[in-house]
Formats: sequence, C-alpha cells, structure tokens
Amino acid sequence: MLTRPHLSDRAEYLIEQCRGKRVLHVGCGDDPFTEAKLSNGSLLHSLLSEVASRCCGVDSSVSSIELLKRHGFNDVLSGSIETLVRSGAIRSGDFDVVLAAEVLEHVSDAGRFLCSLQSLLKRPADRLIVTTPNAYCAYRWAYTMLTGRESGHPDHVAHYSRNTLTLLLKRCGLEVESVRYYSGKEYIHNRGRQRLFWWIDRIAYRLRPELGDGLIVSCKSIGATATTAKEAIGPAA
Repeated sequence: MLTRPHLSDRAEYLIEQCRGKRVLHVGCGDDPFTEAKLSNGSLLHSLLSEVASRCCGVDSSVSSIELLKRHGFNDVLSGSIETLVRSGAIRSGDFDVVLAAEVLEHVSDAGRFLCSLQSLLKRPADRLIVTTPNAYCAYRWAYTMLTGRESGHPDHVAHYSRNTLTLLLKRCGLEVESVRYYSGKEYIHNRGRQRLFWWIDRIAYRLRPELGDGLIVSCKSIGATATTAKEAIGPAA
C-alpha cells in the first residue's frame, strides 16, 4: 500500500486504491489515444482491470467503447454518467470505488456530473476518487510566461485548485478525505523543447508538490440533502 503524502506516479496510486475492489471507471477510454495505449499496455482501464475484482468502464466516446469491446473488455458502457445513472444502467451500491480520472476538466456541467457520482456512494466505505490538472501547475505557468500561450488539452474547459475543487465537491454532497499531487511525468518528455519544462516540473514538484501537474482527491458521501443536490444539478432537462 502506498502511504506517502505526495505521489508522482498517478497510475500507481490509483491501481493500489482499486486493488481487489469493485470499480466504476468513468472516462475509461482515452480518445484518440485508446488504441495506441491498448497496444503498449499503458491504458489505465487495462491496468485497473488486472487488479480490481470488477472494473466497469464508462465513456462518452462510442468509438473508444467499441474498441475496448474488441479487445475483450465487455463490462463497458457508452454514454454520459448522468444519463446512465438516471436510466438505472449504473446503480448505487454496485461499486466500492468510483473513479473519474482526468475527466472533470472536460465536463461542462461539473455540478451535475459530480452529483451523479455522489449518488452512487451508498455505503460509508464507498469512495469517489477524482484526478484533474492543477490550476497552479508550475510548468504550465512557465510555458505561458515564456510563450504567451496556454499549455493544455484543447478540450479542457476548466482547471481546478485544491480550494475550488474541495468547495465544488462539498456543494455536491461530498467530503474530501485526502488531497495528493502528481507530477507531469506521464505527459512531459525529457527531449527537444520539452526538456526545459521537464526540469521545471521536476524541480518545482520536489520543492513544493502543490505546484505539480495535477490533483488526486479522495472523498466520501456526506449524504447530500435533496435541496443540495437539486441546487447543484439544476432543473431536469
């Protein structure tokens, strides 16, 4: 079991948290890189499936889900988590760990998304784990200072800090138990022009983990009231 307060290897930590558990992996694909990661063995869903007692995958990308099925992953569903929960395709009590890894920053309605995940945490031991890029990442700040441009995925609609993410989770009926940081070693390569940012990330993360690439937040349900959930989700479509 990994017990260090700050971990640079995001995948290693998530694998340990899911070992032997029934896991719902929201965002199980990595479009457009799903096939390449399946081929080289780095797809997180594949790694989690090796250690979890059950690993059910959900992804909004139909092509990623079809690709996973062709590779033998049959416990996967396409669609939004909000729709799947509302329809009963995904039910509370079926999972010990709900994992949303590098998904929240792509979601337009974060409140509705997180309230849907919160509704799946039926028992006191059930946990939601969220990972997302850190708003105070050192190398992205340095990139902007040097180039005048933002460094980030073109599909990201938000970056969260520890405080803003904690507040958002609380509003959705969730209590944060731990916050960890990870460095950008999964994404930054020590070659070419990226070498400078590789070093910035390594040095900043070593001196101050809070300047790392991303956040790993583990939380439990605090039993959101109907009013809290309604306010966060908004009126039904």
